[in-house]
Amino acid sequence: MPQRIFLDRQKMLVDAIVDRLCAMIAPDVPLPDLGRVAVILPGMAARRAVQRRLAERFGAVLPPKLMMPSQLLRFGMPPGRLASAMESELLWTRAIGKALETPEKFDLLFPGRTVDLHRMPGKLFAQLREELTRGGISIAEAAPELGNRGSQLAELEKLFLAELAHLGFDDPLVLDRRAASEVEDLAQFDRIILAFVPDLPHMLKKKLENFSAAYAEKLEIWVHAPESEKDSFDEFGVPLAEVWAERALELDLDSIEIAVDDLDAAVKVRDFLVGQDDAFDPEQCAVALADPQLEGRFIDVLGQIGEATETPLLVSSSTGVPAGKLRMAQLGAALVEFLKNRDDFSAAQALLVERDFLAAHCATPGSENKILAALDEFCMTRYPDDFNAALQLMRELAPRDAASERLLPIFEEMAQLGRDVAGSARAADFLRTFFNRIFHREIDRNELSFGIALGDEIELFRRKLGEFDALAADLTDGVGQVAVIELFFHHFETEMLPVKRGDFVLEGMLEIPFFCAPRIALVGINEKNYPDRIAPTAFLTDSIRRKLRLRHNGDTFARAMCHLYSLLAPRRPGDVRLFVLKHSAQKEVLKPSPLFFSGALPEAELLARVHRFFGAVSARAVAGNAVADEKRFTFDWQSDNIRFFDAAPVLAVTAFKKYLASPVDFFFSSVLHADPNDYTLTEPDVRAFGTTCHAAFERLKELFCDSEEAFYRALEHNLANILRENYGETLPVLVKLQSDNLLQRFHYAAADLEQSRREGFVLIEAEYRFGGGTPIPLGEGFVKGTADRIEYCAARNTLRILDIKTGKIDSVVKEHYQSRKQQFINLQLPLYAILLRRDTEFARRHPEIDLATVKIECGYFLLPRAVTESRIEIWNPGDFDALLPDAEACAVRVIAEVKAMKEKIFFCDPERNSLPDPLKQIVPDLQQSLPKVVWRKVESEQNE
Repeated sequence: MPQRIFLDRQKMLVDAIVDRLCAMIAPDVPLPDLGRVAVILPGMAARRAVQRRLAERFGAVLPPKLMMPSQLLRFGMPPGRLASAMESELLWTRAIGKALETPEKFDLLFPGRTVDLHRMPGKLFAQLREELTRGGISIAEAAPELGNRGSQLAELEKLFLAELAHLGFDDPLVLDRRAASEVEDLAQFDRIILAFVPDLPHMLKKKLENFSAAYAEKLEIWVHAPESEKDSFDEFGVPLAEVWAERALELDLDSIEIAVDDLDAAVKVRDFLVGQDDAFDPEQCAVALADPQLEGRFIDVLGQIGEATETPLLVSSSTGVPAGKLRMAQLGAALVEFLKNRDDFSAAQALLVERDFLAAHCATPGSENKILAALDEFCMTRYPDDFNAALQLMRELAPRDAASERLLPIFEEMAQLGRDVAGSARAADFLRTFFNRIFHREIDRNELSFGIALGDEIELFRRKLGEFDALAADLTDGVGQVAVIELFFHHFETEMLPVKRGDFVLEGMLEIPFFCAPRIALVGINEKNYPDRIAPTAFLTDSIRRKLRLRHNGDTFARAMCHLYSLLAPRRPGDVRLFVLKHSAQKEVLKPSPLFFSGALPEAELLARVHRFFGAVSARAVAGNAVADEKRFTFDWQSDNIRFFDAAPVLAVTAFKKYLASPVDFFFSSVLHADPNDYTLTEPDVRAFGTTCHAAFERLKELFCDSEEAFYRALEHNLANILRENYGETLPVLVKLQSDNLLQRFHYAAADLEQSRREGFVLIEAEYRFGGGTPIPLGEGFVKGTADRIEYCAARNTLRILDIKTGKIDSVVKEHYQSRKQQFINLQLPLYAILLRRDTEFARRHPEIDLATVKIECGYFLLPRAVTESRIEIWNPGDFDALLPDAEACAVRVIAEVKAMKEKIFFCDPERNSLPDPLKQIVPDLQQSLPKVVWRKVESEQNE
């Protein structure tokens, strides 16, 4: 057994490690020599921190050999000839091609007996074997745990290994096993020290076990914890998942700060680092981002610290910027989409508006706007779906239409791209020609994108393209050129480029115990980001990973918990701040990390944390927002909710309710996206609660149920699978509470479903998108929508459309129609019926149903908090049918009025239309804020 040494947790980890190293040196040695000591650290940031502290302590020292775990495993061995990730994916695709020669042997893996090899199906299998290799096992050895497909996966692995050997590549699993058994090269060290390495690969553990058996006195495990916690770690200092899962995180609530979104988080972190006296020292501060998507925003905001403190400051990443964020990778992705969808006009449009593609087609620098204006004009007046039809139309119109004449040469070139890629002998030749044509202009090396000079991007691209070109021709035989190009960009976007080092560095989360700065901001401590979640794959769920003793979500949880203890213990209260975000940069609702609710928390502490995380929160003011506010009040119709199709507006069925309540509120929220966020949630993640409920019902379509009990068991089964997929085997306490609440509702829902079945209704569509996703014409525009459930009763020739509601609803009629005023306040259910009558895609999918004669019922499937009120409530068919003509007339009127908004005509009284309170403070007077709007009162307002 190796010797475990427990370091003082009241010291920062780097200081504790350096103190221990110093104790190995005899006093008064002029040149301390640690050259025969190997220290294993988890990553590059940890290595830099230890090197720096040693230099500060000694000035001159023969340093120890600092290695990462991957370097220790194969220390002293020749590197071998290993396939790259791209080559491995190609080899697996070749193996699949061989497997399809005897499809009866692989019927469970490829049940259709046909696989499109042009789409590179080897990726999933490459990922499976790579993960198993890290765990020290082959697919064949894992087969018994991989279900009924296990034996066929093992046979496919044999074909892959044959392809690997045919091209002279080594099997990495064989190399790892050989490396684990050979420990003589490590004997040159007097001591090998594992310094708090939380992620120890399986084969490295084997090697260390073998080394310890031969040289027991030379191996030491250093753990940053008191010896009283020795039972929380295994013999190699790795935190034990089952122990840390039961441990509660001891944390002062003042150490937690809630941010509205990424911008608010960056501003609050900036204020935390600078402090009340504006004293900022980059040596005293560090920021760790759990979500790499936060990096761009933080670079922008933290870069402003230099302006505020007169301290020159360049914010940079610790490891580099992924090339996927760079301009060339973005251009490549647009090119691939166009090549894959050459008949799709929108794909060509997306390629054309790419920054560098557009610049390459400008006659003079700065004339991009002329091309964009021509494209907008062409799209607004003649928008076709088909690229070839658009090209033909341009050819016909070019002599007399300025927009078509300007666009025609560019689209002719795009058409030629399709012919070029088909006629190119090698994909690399096509890419080289294409990018040389795009970047034929002189490149300014200082033209930056995400902190990277464009010239550096081009050099990286050329180097990777050279490696791509050098791939063995056998690897791409039979694979389509577009698939090969897509493969290149998939792997190119994971390449890293170094960023110029600055005074302020953003680190990743893996090595936070090695931070030396006293003031630390940990950002994005949200579920799925921290602890980092290992997502289930096509073959490996979290439970299978546990059975195979692979790294699983319990391990990442234990590591994160252990790291926080290591980070918090040596620092003063208030010097570590954990930032939790309410919303992502994409405005998705985020959950707090399950770390905050783990273990046996006292009830008062649990309630205090719930209040902190799910209570109201406001964003920190951002300097210079006046410009942003000024830009907000413009007529910008680039909206997710309101888009145009054939120059006509497209509205979702749910958008009508907001318009009928207040056209002005509709304009600000749905068109300008100035809708205030709701931070007064009384339970965790209400939206996710409803989404989970919908998903459980949607999956009922895959199951047959013939009793109330069967319906409940099916819903229970679906819910368990959904929660397992999202949260793992052990549910966070608040998710478990929500799960129990849903199951109570499902008991009542099952009774309603069984009653509906007895009446003869059969579920035929779940989460059905009307028109198959294509908006359906209505009046001067189009309408889109999704129905939760559509059932059909053949005996009654009746279709029933149900919308699932988990909130409180008085009645289906009151939600839609005010009988006293005889006016609609919501059109959702009537529009479902109207759209279904006109839905050619639904008719194609269900030819047995005559939409002209079938009866249509609409209603709510109510699953409220008061579970005894759960029920299916159908709108009285007679009343519903009688109101449909008025509902359609109302919808046609709304569409026309929304269309008129583009001409700055609002059909409402500005003095009677109010906004939500947060917007009232910004827009106190509508007529002054929107001076160019023509206000027209509707008849209902004139009569009041």
